[in-house]
Amino acid sequence: MSNFAVGPAAPPTLVNAPARPPQDVAPAAAPQAEATVAQPAVAEEPAAAYTGESHPSGTTLLEWNLFNDDEGVFQGSILSAKAHVGEQTEFRASLAEGTLRAGEDAPASLQAEVMSARVHAGIHNDDGSTGFNAGAVARAVGYTSSLSTGASGMSIGLGIGAGAGFHVGGRDADSDGYKELCVGLDLGFFKIGVQLEDPRGWGVFKTIGKLFGGGDKD
Repeated sequence: MSNFAVGPAAPPTLVNAPARPPQDVAPAAAPQAEATVAQPAVAEEPAAAYTGESHPSGTTLLEWNLFNDDEGVFQGSILSAKAHVGEQTEFRASLAEGTLRAGEDAPASLQAEVMSARVHAGIHNDDGSTGFNAGAVARAVGYTSSLSTGASGMSIGLGIGAGAGFHVGGRDADSDGYKELCVGLDLGFFKIGVQLEDPRGWGVFKTIGKLFGGGDKD
């Protein structure tokens, strides 16, 4: 019998596999921001102040002037007619009317009218106050002189005419927080208007301010 010597097993030979070429890995896509279209800002239009001629709350049925100039120290019109319904409803016509001021912010003014007629009812008064007015007046000729401190003021007019009208309201013309009580009476041949500011700190027009608007102070 032959003797076989069994030696330790030879370690396995490792065969190096060929290296795999690196794969190109696409970078992760950045999250796409949602496209937004900028909307142009729309500026709010300021509310138009009532001047005794028209108001945005309502419908103007007719407005016609043969001549009209509403800029500068003299403002006037010739052969004018207007019909407006709404918060301030009025029908008016005149052969000629105009207002003369000493300057842009002058405290005094003179107004004249020739062959005029007006029927009105609403909440926006000629002196800029908010309250109530109503009347029907016709005049062959008339004039009104006014004097104002910017808050308190007074106007007196004379003429040849007939009819009746009145107004009462509140306002804060100089924006100082103190209200003004405004009242007026028109009898065709005579008219008068008074605007009286609340004395400082007295609060005598507090109730009127709550009813008709105006400043915030008592």
